[in-house]
Amino acid sequence: GDIEFCSDDGSGGITEYLRLDGGLTKTIFSKSTRHNDFVTAFFGSSDDLGIYHNGTKSAIENYVGNLEITQNTNDGDIIFSNDDGSGGVTPYLTLDGGAGYTTIQKQMRFGDGVLITHRLI
Repeated sequence: GDIEFCSDDGSGGITEYLRLDGGLTKTIFSKSTRHNDFVTAFFGSSDDLGIYHNGTKSAIENYVGNLEITQNTNDGDIIFSNDDGSGGVTPYLTLDGGAGYTTIQKQMRFGDGVLITHRLI
């Protein structure tokens, strides 16, 4: 069986917010959750990965092994976007899964003494 946590939905009705699903053996969140400032969401039996916001910055911190970001959608991209300096947001770097290469949409600036190297295959 399941255990459902329900409450007022803000308009006089009742809605499910959280369910412990015995058949799926999963915890199902039916509504958004909020982690207040300085509260970390930990993952792993030894708190191996933490995600938090402290009021001035947000961070993902990994303490064991590699941190991997994987896009499993066929021909999908991973797009790194940021503020464009004029109030908008624009892509800066795209890992293009359909084309099979990385595209850079903004200029790159390298620190003094940093070299770009090319290895012939």
